Amino acid sequence: MSTDVNIAYRISIVVMGTAVVFGAAGCGSGGGTPAHGTPASASSSAPASPPPARPMAKMPAGARVPLIHKGQLTVCPVYGNPFLSPSPDGSDSDKTGTGLDANLLTLIGQRMSAVPLVQPSVEPEDIYDYDALGHKACDVVAGAVTADPHVGDASIPYFKDSLALLTRASKSPASLASLAGKRVGAESGSSAARYLDNYNKQHGDAIHVDHNVGDEAAFTFMLQEKKVDAILTTRGIAMDLAYQADGRLRATSVNGPTWKIVFLVRHGNKGLLTQINEALADAVRNGQYARSYYAYFGSMPTWQPGQS
Repeated sequence: MSTDVNIAYRISIVVMGTAVVFGAAGCGSGGGTPAHGTPASASSSAPASPPPARPMAKMPAGARVPLIHKGQLTVCPVYGNPFLSPSPDGSDSDKTGTGLDANLLTLIGQRMSAVPLVQPSVEPEDIYDYDALGHKACDVVAGAVTADPHVGDASIPYFKDSLALLTRASKSPASLASLAGKRVGAESGSSAARYLDNYNKQHGDAIHVDHNVGDEAAFTFMLQEKKVDAILTTRGIAMDLAYQADGRLRATSVNGPTWKIVFLVRHGNKGLLTQINEALADAVRNGQYARSYYAYFGSMPTWQPGQS
């Protein structure tokens, strides 16, 4: 693994209070027959580091951005790797958030001269049911989040996700079809598990499905100990784990449902939404997005914010 990029550039943001980890949520489920899989960008050998990036541009003088606290971008988290997670050290005195979102929120904050601060006391159910944005518990919702008009106004997408197979690098399958007779795991209750069940039902239950593989924290162990032959999960999780495994695991995309990850802001907060979108576009132009992406997936992005 390229430690100079991966470790040095995994920017952290300050987190207040006690955090709870939630699994990454996929969007949608369903049937259909996936065609042959394709590499999910993360592979057993990482490419060269991305080129140096330019600093973020500052927002125009006189631009107004309504924030709950001046100079602070308050974040309600929907925790889910590899987008936003609590600090791995678990300390209460100096918790930090990590993940692709942590990097991007820091870049957004640099544009606005605001420091991102995660408010983990707001649970995901409060975000969706209590209207945390509307009640000004936070400025932005971040993490494994898709567009939801009920919750808030969505930024331009900054990550295109899908389903992917995580396997040992020595036995990378071309598709789910190649796993007939094999053991394939998926996190219980996830969109990946629903998709796998539907696929298996349509194909004569040819795959031995295991829903007792835990969440992404256990995936690497389950594969390395050969308790399963493959795990169906999200592309983001699969690529992140494959990169962390230093060539021992491989991520292969499945041609199933796709969804896009966004930031959500309070309805009508056009000033903040504009600056988030401008910051994401600037990060693509100046190379900061590519460096953030590489830090978590070990490859250069094939899709970037602003693309269809």
